[in-house]
Amino acid sequence: MTKTEALKTAKAHVRMYRAGSGWVLVTPYNVNDLDGTVQESHQMDYWLARSQRTWSVCWLAMRLMGYRDDGNIYWALDNRHTTMNEMLDGALDKLSMLAKVAA
Repeated sequence: MTKTEALKTAKAHVRMYRAGSGWVLVTPYNVNDLDGTVQESHQMDYWLARSQRTWSVCWLAMRLMGYRDDGNIYWALDNRHTTMNEMLDGALDKLSMLAKVAA
């Protein structure tokens, strides 16, 4: 799956909504069944929920592009970018550098 397709699919399956005085982030439980069971994360602050949504969309996009969840995705996404495209590009750059070092 291309980066654009993966981001589009991930954005469609990661949602946030207002619940009382806080916010709820809803993400798929199983990457192989995006329309199946979901998990909810309750956030109290709008900006924290938005930040978590950005991170979750990028994580899901990387999984949809075929990257394994072996801890490297978490490391790669910690790149201080704030937009989804920049965060994903930064993560892909870090993982490609890691692959070059390992080879």
